[in-house]
Amino acid sequence: MIVPRVEGTLQLVQEPGGRLRAAGARPRGIERLLLGRSPLEAVYLSQQASAHSGVSHALAAVRAWEDAGKLPVAPNGVLLRELLHLLSFLHGHVQHFYFQTLPDYLPLSAWVPPLDENGPAARIASGIVTSAAKIWEPPPFQSRFDEGARRRFAERTVEAVRTLSSLQRMMSVIGGKFPVVMSIAPGGITMALDEAGVLRLLEYLQHLEPFLTEAVLDDGLSLIDRYPETLTLGKGGANFISLGSTPADETGEAGLFPTSVLLGRRLQGLTLPITESIGRAYYRVPRGGGGHGPIVEEALGKPGAYSWIKAPRVGGSAVETGAIGRLVITQLAGIHGRASGMAALVQEQLGVPLEESNTVAGRIVARLGELDLIFRRCREILEKLAPGEPFLDNSADPSGLSGEGVGQIESPSGAVRHHMVVEDGRIGYYDIIAASTWNGSSQDENEVNGPLDTALGQRAWDLQDGDDRLDLSRIVHAFAFSATDAVH
Repeated sequence: MIVPRVEGTLQLVQEPGGRLRAAGARPRGIERLLLGRSPLEAVYLSQQASAHSGVSHALAAVRAWEDAGKLPVAPNGVLLRELLHLLSFLHGHVQHFYFQTLPDYLPLSAWVPPLDENGPAARIASGIVTSAAKIWEPPPFQSRFDEGARRRFAERTVEAVRTLSSLQRMMSVIGGKFPVVMSIAPGGITMALDEAGVLRLLEYLQHLEPFLTEAVLDDGLSLIDRYPETLTLGKGGANFISLGSTPADETGEAGLFPTSVLLGRRLQGLTLPITESIGRAYYRVPRGGGGHGPIVEEALGKPGAYSWIKAPRVGGSAVETGAIGRLVITQLAGIHGRASGMAALVQEQLGVPLEESNTVAGRIVARLGELDLIFRRCREILEKLAPGEPFLDNSADPSGLSGEGVGQIESPSGAVRHHMVVEDGRIGYYDIIAASTWNGSSQDENEVNGPLDTALGQRAWDLQDGDDRLDLSRIVHAFAFSATDAVH
């Protein structure tokens, strides 16, 4: 089964005995492409891994470079990077809900009649349906929404298009363009904001506030109310990871998201080794060689293999990542009181402890509930910026350095980790673990399943049954899965 509306191609394969597994597509070789190049190229080329997480990859890459050379970063640069990053979260969450998640519950074609009238909304609606429905929609199915709900979703989806356009304009002010931003550099960011630029972005935020902080979550809760089976559908494991947002700023304030891992219901720092198993992935360790460079090579036809996605593990344990993981870890760490409302909302909707809420419904509510938290942080950042002060610290020359560094950060769909070795200013080794690598990981040599395989394995599935195929699509989309972001 090929899952629709996934970035790249994701196939669900059925093994003897009926078990389903996620089989990621063949990698495009980003890690190999970067060998011998300048670390600056990693900042830009790694963004092609995912349109939704490109900013996160750029930041992880530049952090790895700065870590390798112990390079300073201008305080204004730290803040503006975070703003750009969080705007990409808002964009990713809105786009994912209305154009990847919602069609599993309400076919796009079902809300054209409510807007069958002349005007901008009808034209946008018709454009969405005619250009996307043939590719994105699942087979026809009966939706549970009445005409009034369909009209509301239609109007909100049109508003989502306008919101995405505004967010793209905001990111272009900071990043030059989007989705591949061009302003991130070692030491900070090359796009400086003056007072007029800050006011312009604040005006954009004020205009978007009602939709981002209220309407989107309201639509998500309405969806779950009509589809209560999502409260238990796609239940995952008990382990989570968050790789944090920006470091503490000059005032000592913690970043929006913490860096931590929850293993066996025990919250701990990220001190256990991170490894990548290739037991059931189409790779093998090449013979001979040594030093840095590619440590695996493709092995198509390898016995027992079924996926191109490696199996990252923390201390040998599979971990789920994403908005629900961030919420669980943030709440248990007691860092932000403002996250308490989100935690209470998820627990109220699901009726189970927060640590057990990683189901389809829990993942949707956590992601949409995060919008308000992120929106308010964006406004705080704009109020903290000091126009006229440097946004880029270029006191250190990074061009010829040698060293080893790790850059890690949360993306809209979860944890991203870049590991870089630089030799005389050139990349000698590069490794990427993205959110969909963690979540879509293959089984390892100890027969430990990844989070998506665990969610798929809760019962037997009939791939010829339309209802089963819809539920499987709902599970995959709840992870905000990207097949291109899972392999590198």
